Amino acid sequence: MGARTTQAAALSHLCDLLQARPGLAEVAVVSGEFPLGFHGDSDVIELWGTVAEPQQFMSLGGRSTDEIYQLHGGVYCWRQGADEGAVRASRDAAAAVVDELLLALRADPSLAGAVRVTGWANTGFVQGFDENGRFTLVEFYLRCEARLGPGA
Repeated sequence: MGARTTQAAALSHLCDLLQARPGLAEVAVVSGEFPLGFHGDSDVIELWGTVAEPQQFMSLGGRSTDEIYQLHGGVYCWRQGADEGAVRASRDAAAAVVDELLLALRADPSLAGAVRVTGWANTGFVQGFDENGRFTLVEFYLRCEARLGPGA
């Protein structure tokens, strides 16, 4: 019997892919959310989960399906300070991490054969502050597709 979903494998493979990327060596990559209260001069990619679309059955017997879902995550970058320089530093760092994430996806758009990543969207740059400095968040969605079942 074939796999019922590729969602868990896609999350794991994306985490592994990003953790192995030399350009992200100084970036923490985690499946799930980073512990509450984490602050510092570190950059983080969090892979929060997936949002699935209804499966499309490809035959009357329901033997194979097309699985389509959005893999949801975020890039956080914090920088010490309360001035414009800290804001720009966190924003520039977030842009650099997003660029590296996209390069990794171009290098392996199948996430080690788990799926086909067919789209990327981000919700823009959200900037804010807390008692430790300034941060930038870039929330993103990857559209993933897979054929499940016999002969997939």
